[in-house]
Amino acid sequence: MASVPSQAFSSEKPHLYVGKKATQVDPFLPLMPRKGDLPSIKKYGYLRVLFVGEKIDVTDYNLVQNFAKNNGLKTIYISIREIDRGEKLLKGGLADILLGESANSKDISKTIAVKTQKNKTICWVTRPDNAGLKNALNHFLGQNNPISQLPESPQQDLGDLKKRKVLRVVTTADPYNYFLKKGKPAGFEYELLQQFAKKHRLSLDVVTVEDEEDRLDLVRKGKADLATIISSKKDIKGIVSSFPFYPAKNFIITGKSEKSLNKLEDIDGKLLALHTSKYQHQGIERLMDKGFTISTIEPETEISTAEFLHRVIDQEYEVAMISSRDYINAKEFHDDLKVIATVNDQPLHRWAVNKKHHDLSAMTYSFLRKEFQGEFYNIVYKRYFSRKPKAAEGQFYISPYDNLVIKYAEKYNFDWRLVLAQMYQESKFRPDAHSKSGAKGLMQIMPRTARELGVTKIEDPETGIKAGLKYMKILRDRYIHELPEDEQNWFALASYNAGYERIQDARKFAKVLGLNPDKWFGHVEQAMKKLADPENRKYTRFGFCHCGQTVVYVKNIRALYNSYRQLSDPLVIASSQRLLTDNVSDLQHSPF
Repeated sequence: MASVPSQAFSSEKPHLYVGKKATQVDPFLPLMPRKGDLPSIKKYGYLRVLFVGEKIDVTDYNLVQNFAKNNGLKTIYISIREIDRGEKLLKGGLADILLGESANSKDISKTIAVKTQKNKTICWVTRPDNAGLKNALNHFLGQNNPISQLPESPQQDLGDLKKRKVLRVVTTADPYNYFLKKGKPAGFEYELLQQFAKKHRLSLDVVTVEDEEDRLDLVRKGKADLATIISSKKDIKGIVSSFPFYPAKNFIITGKSEKSLNKLEDIDGKLLALHTSKYQHQGIERLMDKGFTISTIEPETEISTAEFLHRVIDQEYEVAMISSRDYINAKEFHDDLKVIATVNDQPLHRWAVNKKHHDLSAMTYSFLRKEFQGEFYNIVYKRYFSRKPKAAEGQFYISPYDNLVIKYAEKYNFDWRLVLAQMYQESKFRPDAHSKSGAKGLMQIMPRTARELGVTKIEDPETGIKAGLKYMKILRDRYIHELPEDEQNWFALASYNAGYERIQDARKFAKVLGLNPDKWFGHVEQAMKKLADPENRKYTRFGFCHCGQTVVYVKNIRALYNSYRQLSDPLVIASSQRLLTDNVSDLQHSPF
């Protein structure tokens, strides 16, 4: 495994690094006990990172550096001998993140586990009371590394795509093109992709990967079929890109405390700071053609989004322009900023496919040429671009029941976003939903199940959520000693829909078919489909099975869960919190 080298151990002092190079840092400076919430870390300026051994794995290192850069932080790396020691340092407030797996302890809290493109699983550790930092890390990891749902084998040709019947798209969160609306993915480009997939009888799987070059690399390797990009270049190595079919979007922003700037006309005569000049000059020229007098501050090299937004908040820049994507990804700053207006720049949005896949390239070209500025295109364009951007509205909840779901998801140890995806599939967030079979409420609890759980008034949101999660836990617990941990939720969901006994029949049938009875996707789900055939009734104890519905049920929940993971971030961080201490008397002796 590749790694970032570090110096040899010394028993006398800790090894401290800023970036890749050893730096002369006061060994006591990073070891002051401090609050680990993100505003305090930002005020301190350094992210204190623990790693075990003499080398930092290069994947961990690159991810930490990108997270730090996105938040305007420098990094201090502290080497330790044992991971248990890292837990103690975290508990004492002497570090912020511990890299690597750790034992289950009440003193630590793990981030989400994600799989990188190199098939490495990443899971870091923070303090349990640092929910803000953990949420920020989860959001970052979800945005940058939701690779686990991508296939292990690359696409070979169009025939493989049609056999798979799934169009795999890599994109990035965008307030106009890919975001959540009433619990479902939405956006101009998302609806175009849906229309394209529907035309060719494909389902749509969307993964967000923030870095554009990473998206293109996944397409080159055949791990994604199509990437959305913003580019002024048509010739890209190994890629065929479509013609640009609509403009890039930029926000004009200012600090929320600035009372005199509220609409586009208010910026006339002002000095406008640019986050990047790469795509923004045409938009500025368009404003000047309308009679605006505008002077600009050209961007500095190597300035991060976080630093740029800090300057706007601190009124170093009175008014500024930033791409809509950069702004929407910097959610922790939205409480201190406001969007005055949206400005279009030159057409740059394209779809990119692998150069080897000539048929798919021809399909996308034909679709975009036919739809461009046609009836469907214009209706969808007006739907999203005649409104105030979601980023400016500050609405990042998934459902009206997020807080209740989070409360009981923590109690029963479920990812709250998975619960919400299930709830949407069951009731579309309607507490008064009733099915023909008698199921009721947000989680569509059957009357018999409600009696077994000892609950009434299932239509009450809190009662229904609590009962649904309690029942899900009962089902999942039946698989604890039978299945790998990462499969238990999928089998519990299938059991919720079809019944535990029916799923056990499908697992036995999977063995008959030579499939893995301990793996849902691609294995037991295939057995479930075949159980619906009359010729296979002998393999089920309950006769005819509407088993195909269960396959769709679990598949839809996974797709929605992936979207919720990638597009939602409940994190709202106040920027005014103070450090626990800056007192010299709080300096501690080195714990190493």
